[in-house]
Amino acid sequence: GDRELMVYGEPAEPLEHVALAMDHRHYPDGDQIINNHIQHVTLELDAARALTGLALPGESRPRLMAVTLEDEAGVQTTVELSGLYNVDGVSYDANRGDGNLDGGGAAFAAELFPTGGELVCPIDATRWALPGLEDGTLNFIRFQGQTVPVPQGNYRRMHLLITSVMGDFAGTVTLLYAAGDSSEVTLT
Repeated sequence: GDRELMVYGEPAEPLEHVALAMDHRHYPDGDQIINNHIQHVTLELDAARALTGLALPGESRPRLMAVTLEDEAGVQTTVELSGLYNVDGVSYDANRGDGNLDGGGAAFAAELFPTGGELVCPIDATRWALPGLEDGTLNFIRFQGQTVPVPQGNYRRMHLLITSVMGDFAGTVTLLYAAGDSSEVTLT
């Protein structure tokens, strides 16, 4: 179900929903039948401030797959994450031992992702460029206190394609601005 997103310490309307639902995941020795998913979390931004980055906490449960920014006109910009990926969280049926999203051998089933390298949210048409899903490809960012640089600009929304392992994630991410200041957004 939807969870509430806290923005600047104040409750906001629920802005999180399932972007990609899956009915199983791979393990090296077979499939686990389980409802798992990748979430679409939308952060409302102050478009009057030029954004330069997103600082991730040092909390190890979240896994970030893609980020898309949206300006006031609704134009979407994909954030390049390739140098930040540090986890192979996807495997194909033919090589179930390839991915290891959670440290225990579980991986999202690559054959359940859309083809063409793009995921489109069925609710609001947000588009994410997917990382490579091929064997041995790093395709998720495990939070370890990294900073995700974004193309500097004025945006009204940041769309995260994110999941969590070993339980739900509750914590803060920090928005970084060109003026040198920042603001925290609490995800619960």
